[in-house]
Amino acid sequence: MNSGYSLQRKIKANLVDYYYEFIRLNRKVGNRHLETSLDAFKNFIKNDCISLSDITENLCEGFRDYLLKKFNGETPANNFMRFKRVLQAIKKDGYFRNNSAEDVVAKAKKTNT
Repeated sequence: MNSGYSLQRKIKANLVDYYYEFIRLNRKVGNRHLETSLDAFKNFIKNDCISLSDITENLCEGFRDYLLKKFNGETPANNFMRFKRVLQAIKKDGYFRNNSAEDVVAKAKKTNT
C-alpha cells in the first residue's frame, strides 16, 4: 500500500476524537488556542467526525483558507499552527506516514489600519 497511512485499522480513527485527547493532555491554564482551533476545524468540516484517511493536503489547504476568510490578524495562523501540531503528533503516534499539512503554510490575515 503506497498511501500516507500506516495501518488499516488506524485509518478509521477519528481526528476529532484524537484532537480532544491531545487537548486534554496538552492543555495549559489560560490558553484556549487548541480548543479554538478544534472548534474552527469542526465548523469547517461541519461534523464531529472525520476519518484520518480523509485528511489530505487539499483538505488542509481548505481549512487554512477557511480560517483566513473567517478570522482576522494572527488568529488564522495561530489556529492553523495548532492544527498542524496535532497532525504532527498523530504522525509521531504512527497513524500517518506523512503529515498532510506539512507543506501548507500558515498565514496571518492582514488588516487595513
